[in-house]
Amino acid sequence: MPFHEKSLELNITRELLNLSDSWYWFLMDLPLFRYWRPRYRLPFITPPAFAYGLHTNVEGKDDPSGEAGGGHDVRINSGGHLLFVQYKKGTFEDLSTNAKSIFHIPPKEHYKFEINSTKTNQHLTLRNLSNGAGKNRGNAVVYAFPLIRDMEELSRHAGRLLSRTKFVSIKDIDILAGATPIRAGEEHSFRISATNMNRCELNLLMLIYEAQDPTGSIIADTMALGFQKALKHCVPQIVVVYQENGLYDGYLAEGMSRAFAEYLRYILTYFQVSPSRLNAVAQNLLFRFIEPGWLSDEYFSYQGTGRDAEIVSAIFKSLSVFSDYMYNILDGNKANSFRVKPVPEYSPFIFVPIYDGFSITFPSESTVQEIENISYLVI
Repeated sequence: MPFHEKSLELNITRELLNLSDSWYWFLMDLPLFRYWRPRYRLPFITPPAFAYGLHTNVEGKDDPSGEAGGGHDVRINSGGHLLFVQYKKGTFEDLSTNAKSIFHIPPKEHYKFEINSTKTNQHLTLRNLSNGAGKNRGNAVVYAFPLIRDMEELSRHAGRLLSRTKFVSIKDIDILAGATPIRAGEEHSFRISATNMNRCELNLLMLIYEAQDPTGSIIADTMALGFQKALKHCVPQIVVVYQENGLYDGYLAEGMSRAFAEYLRYILTYFQVSPSRLNAVAQNLLFRFIEPGWLSDEYFSYQGTGRDAEIVSAIFKSLSVFSDYMYNILDGNKANSFRVKPVPEYSPFIFVPIYDGFSITFPSESTVQEIENISYLVI
């Protein structure tokens, strides 16, 4: 089967969708429900993450062969905040023939991703998007570079593609380029080592890319914003059901705490990360809700990479904003029964608020084709 960029886009977007909604599964599942009789089961549902496409004139040119059809940008809307992603399919190369390249010396194997060409000047278009939609946080417009070489690898790693995807912001690339920016009509590529995702190079300028990897923060924002959205939507309805049926409020507090503990276990399992590899902040959150002895040896035997551990640590750091709330949702200072604390506000590291809007300007030399090559899926 031919390997197209669209396959990467669809599958990685699905993973982001699933992670954005994942807390809701635990909110609706045991142990929360074990305290409720069947007639008390809640008829609520959190508005799920979703995707839709625009008209094909915007999404991209129609190509019946599927070889070169459409643009590939994705707009992620998580809890009223936005991230713009441009997916790229790389080519695996054994080495770089350019003697100035870091991949001319071992380890030489790497993936090469084209980010600008003489036909589309796509990077310039994305730069304008970054200066518009991402003006308050310049890293809110990013490339997604999956280290996947063919359909067989895509199938083998399906469900954990995020662990093999490096996100790089347009802003960071332009900062690296500095006084010699990427210009119209120039072909540029971004190379990533097959064995070390922090070993990167920007060509044609032959510059080593050493900016901090935002992947953990992007995934953490996606999950924490989805977590906050689910709480704000569901908790008021939970309280109403408890009040109407005279249920004991202590069950609510205990159920929420246990559900959160199971959620933390799920994240460890998803990324296959041992608790011993987490940073101090992440461990403090985990062991506040789960005694170390309650975690089986299986958890400590997980073989996730150091990068996986960084991602989970970033997720747990973001979720720690909700730690006190999940430990005891009830407000003991209020006399009226079933008064819960307000849901904490999460401030994302990468995503930009949707209410800021965005004004995008395109240089006069931009073509209609360039603009059409930017399409959006809203999640």
